[in-house]
Amino acid sequence: MEKNDLIRDIESEVVNMGYTIWDVSIKGQGPSRRFTVFLDGRVGVNDCAKVSRSLSNSKIGSILEKGLLEVSSPGVEPVLTKTKHFQRWNGKEVEFKLEKVSKSFFGTLASYNNCLVFEMKDGFFYVPFQALKMVKGLNRS
Repeated sequence: MEKNDLIRDIESEVVNMGYTIWDVSIKGQGPSRRFTVFLDGRVGVNDCAKVSRSLSNSKIGSILEKGLLEVSSPGVEPVLTKTKHFQRWNGKEVEFKLEKVSKSFFGTLASYNNCLVFEMKDGFFYVPFQALKMVKGLNRS
């Protein structure tokens, strides 16, 4: 089964259970393959266990058995990977890293249309999506 088809099947199964997906990640190959399902919203350990059992018993369970299945929330400072994530964090503080620089940068996400625009203390910083290594939403009180 293709990776995108598998992600679509995972998302469909989870949505049918009444949960919202934040993201699905599949990394690695063979027995070290890791399937990570991030549930959106207020979820607890019991929710994660319920989704994990359901996925393991579903039609894709035999594929998921060939690796490690993790189900969790994205946490209070989630990694932003999709348009819906950038929409939610627009106007809020984020941390980001660039592909060729090890340093973390901090700013306010100002726009996410053709590239990401961060408002920083020295002005606006325009970053093409392909130059980004990671963007994480921050929840600082």
